[in-house]
Amino acid sequence: MIPIFGKNKLIKPIVIFNELGIKTYFLFDGDKSEKKEKDSAKTNKILLTLGNSEKTKFPLTTINEYYTCFENNLEKELENKIGSEIWDDSLNELRCNYGLDKDQSKKNPIVMRQFYEKAKEKGADFSFFEQIIVKILEGGRN
Repeated sequence: MIPIFGKNKLIKPIVIFNELGIKTYFLFDGDKSEKKEKDSAKTNKILLTLGNSEKTKFPLTTINEYYTCFENNLEKELENKIGSEIWDDSLNELRCNYGLDKDQSKKNPIVMRQFYEKAKEKGADFSFFEQIIVKILEGGRN
């Protein structure tokens, strides 16, 4: 796994890895509700092409053999899947423990690992995300 931090930066590594025959599976936010619609739509179309899918400006949440796309973003998808109450309760507790604001806590891998454990204890169902892990382990495309 290689964190890229920004879907605009995903395109070159995907193309390079594919050309080198390195299996690639990528995840990106569709950013449907973001303000940068024009840039997001253009990048989404390119990433969908690299994932052998039909081009669209703002794809729905999709898990397939080449990529996962979240309609808005990973955090919103997670909140929708596990429920706002579990999301807010678990995240706020950790956010306060670490002295982070809401946005910082959602991007912190240590916080999110502990979030997963707390949310699971509260009954959160992460099967959707387990499907993504299976696809990643299957290897993507080359």
